[in-house]
Amino acid sequence: MNLVIECDGDYWHKYPVGRDIDHIRTKELIQKGFKVLRLWEFCS
Repeated sequence: MNLVIECDGDYWHKYPVGRDIDHIRTKELIQKGFKVLRLWEFCS
């Protein structure tokens, strides 16, 4: 199994541009046969 683990923090990834980039990256990885697991860090 090809697995990519992405660790995202809300500081950079909560904005629309960051989310769009993440979505594009995830879509490309899936198309190449990878499974993608995203872990989120949230600071309040």
